[in-house]
Amino acid sequence: HAFFKANLFLGAGSVAHSGSHHSFDMVDDMGGLKKYMPRTYATFVIGTAALAGVPLLAGFFSKDEILATTGVYGYGLFKWVGLVGGAMTAAYMTRCIYLVFHGEYRGGHAAHHDEHAGHDEHAGHGEHAGHHVGPHESPLPILLPLYVLSFFSIVAGYLLAPMLFDLTDLAIFEKFIAWVEPGGGAIYPALEHPAFSWADPLLATTFAATGFTLAYLFFWKKAFLQDATKTNGALRAGKQFLENKYYLDWLYTDVIVAAVKGPIARGAYWINQNVIDAVLRLTGGAARRVGQFTYDWIDQKGVDAVPNGLAGATGTAGGLTNKAQTGRVQFYALMALFGAAFFALALMIAAL
Repeated sequence: HAFFKANLFLGAGSVAHSGSHHSFDMVDDMGGLKKYMPRTYATFVIGTAALAGVPLLAGFFSKDEILATTGVYGYGLFKWVGLVGGAMTAAYMTRCIYLVFHGEYRGGHAAHHDEHAGHDEHAGHGEHAGHHVGPHESPLPILLPLYVLSFFSIVAGYLLAPMLFDLTDLAIFEKFIAWVEPGGGAIYPALEHPAFSWADPLLATTFAATGFTLAYLFFWKKAFLQDATKTNGALRAGKQFLENKYYLDWLYTDVIVAAVKGPIARGAYWINQNVIDAVLRLTGGAARRVGQFTYDWIDQKGVDAVPNGLAGATGTAGGLTNKAQTGRVQFYALMALFGAAFFALALMIAAL
C-alpha cells in the first residue's frame, strides 16, 4: 500500500515541479501533460491502477485482503462500503489522469517561467536554465524514485500472495514477529485469515472497472449527463452539495463558530464601550480638570506670582529712578545740595 501511495504523491510533486510550475490546480494549470511528461505519466498510471486494486498489482492484494477479512469478523456491511469506495477511487483517479495528462495544456505559467529563465536563480538549476520553458519531463533525481516505487507497486503483492503462500495458519507472520522481536516481548492478538477465494477479488475488480468505465465515458467521451445539472434540479443540488464539501465548512464557521463567536464579540464590544471607554473618559476628564486647576491656581497665581510681583516692583522702582535721570548738571547739583542739607539736618536732630 505504501509503495503505490508514495508513487502517486511523488508523481503529483513531479507534475507540480516540472509540468505546471509549482501549481497543484488540475483544472486551470494542467492538461495535456502526457506528451511533455511521458515517464511521469507512466508511473502515475501504474500507481493509479494499483490504488484501484487492478488484479495482481500491489493494491489488489492489500485492499482485497481487507475486503476478504471483513467477512470473517462479521463486518459484512463494511465489505460493501469498501467495494463502493474502490469504484469511487477508480472514478476520481480516472478524472485526475484526464485533467492532468490528457486534453490541451491549460497552464498559464509558461510566460512567467520565460520571463525568469535568464535569472540567476534559474540559471543555477540546470534543468530550468533557458532551454526549458513551459512544461517538461522531470529530471532523473525525481524520476528515479518513481521508477522504484512503480516497480514495487507491481511486484510487492507477490511477496505475500495468498495463491502462492498458505496464510491460513499465519506461520509466516509468526516467523516475522520472532525475527523482529527475538525476546517475544510484545503480545499480539490471535489472527484468523480466511482461505483464499477469487470471489472477493473479482467482485472488487468489477466495482473498480465500473468506476473506470463511467469516469472514462463521462470525462473522455462526454457520453452522458454533461448538461444534466443545468436541467435537473436534483442533480444541480447534489453537485452544489458536493462542491460545498457537504456544507461542513458552513456548519463549522457560520453556525458553530458564529454561535460562540457572536455573543462573545457582542459582550466584548459592550464592555469596551461601557466599561473600558467609560473609565478612559472619566480618567481623561479628571486629568483635564486637575491640569486646569494646576495651571490657574498653582502655576499662574502661586508659582508665577512671586517672580511676577518682584518683576513688577522692580519695574516701578526703575521707572521712578528713571525720572531722576534728567541728564542736566544743574539738576544733579541741586539734588546734591538738598541731600547735603538733609544729611546736616539729620545730624543736628541726632545731636539734640
